[in-house]
Amino acid sequence: MSETLLLALDSLRKNKLRSFLTVLGVVIGVATVIGMSSIISGLNSSISSQIEDLGSNLIFVQRMPPTLNGRFPPEMFSRKKLTLEDAKAIGELSLVKAVAPLLQYFAFDSNAKSFSVRYRDRTAKNTIFVAATPEVAIVMNLHITT
Repeated sequence: MSETLLLALDSLRKNKLRSFLTVLGVVIGVATVIGMSSIISGLNSSISSQIEDLGSNLIFVQRMPPTLNGRFPPEMFSRKKLTLEDAKAIGELSLVKAVAPLLQYFAFDSNAKSFSVRYRDRTAKNTIFVAATPEVAIVMNLHITT
């Protein structure tokens, strides 16, 4: 065994550049694995905290799905529009802590009928208007300071 160890040390001494490059490769590989695991761990904790901030017991009720690839089927347009009474009925359920109905208008278009907001000499086109009740602070877990 001592002869094998001496042979290995002799080989390292004679091939200094090869030994250095091998050690460098191992160091870079280990550093890369540690760095990637740290980044993934950080992303996981960031996403978890965002979900906790929003609330894991939050439910959105909408007439149309938030995303749908392609065109809407005709039966979606015949769905009844949700009203303030619908929101009140949901709020009366025993397990519901708060309800915050939202009203949203938008028209993404390049013609004159699209919603525009003007302040002094600045104009913003294709604006989205959103209105909510004060309960939105409870539902969205918002902490507003003055």
